[in-house]
Amino acid sequence: MVSVPLWCRTEIDLTSAGRYANPYADVDVTVEFAGPGGERILRPAFWDGGASWKVRFAPTAIGPWRWRSTCSQANDAGLHGVSGQIEAGAYDGDNPVYRHGFLRISDNRRHFGHADGQPFFWLGDTHWQMPDTERPDACNHPEHGGGPCPHGGQFQHLAADRKARGPLEDGQHCPWLSPALIRNAGISCSVRLTTPDITSILRSVGSSDHQSYFMEKAQWSGNGFLRRWRPCLC
Repeated sequence: MVSVPLWCRTEIDLTSAGRYANPYADVDVTVEFAGPGGERILRPAFWDGGASWKVRFAPTAIGPWRWRSTCSQANDAGLHGVSGQIEAGAYDGDNPVYRHGFLRISDNRRHFGHADGQPFFWLGDTHWQMPDTERPDACNHPEHGGGPCPHGGQFQHLAADRKARGPLEDGQHCPWLSPALIRNAGISCSVRLTTPDITSILRSVGSSDHQSYFMEKAQWSGNGFLRRWRPCLC
């Protein structure tokens, strides 16, 4: 019996007894997982070359899970009617997805959250300069004043800076609001950002289509989530 922590992925191998000219198109395999509380989860298996098929599953409740496969080729004993059991235990690591569960829309449908109700703040980075102004052998970051970049180039510098900031959790900082940008705009990092703050910061960047776009977004949503961002710069 396979043991796997809650919310963590496990992979089950199946081996077809038959041979097929086009397994990808000619064969469908589905595995049903039955949980300790009556849960029923269907997962499709995928062809992995040759006679190999695999199905991946993550338990959503602690306890025993029984599984059984169904194949469109019912006479294939390697893919149809195969069964087994998984024992799901508690997760003791620090990955927030495994601690709180898969993402979903909150009950009030106003934000994302984990399966256990823990809120999830989704914020990503966009590297706007990559397609037009960036060069692989140069970097214009103000911290080295136009001299050689210690990271080798602008993209490498961006990646190193992003890694040093750590995970984006609870909206603690907005990655495109650098400390230099905040200082140039005259904004105190101890106050919450409002629409005028965002607009001032964006104007300090210079004129560009991206600036206009973000200024419009800031004005449109200044009373929403942008107002609640607090850059962690001190």
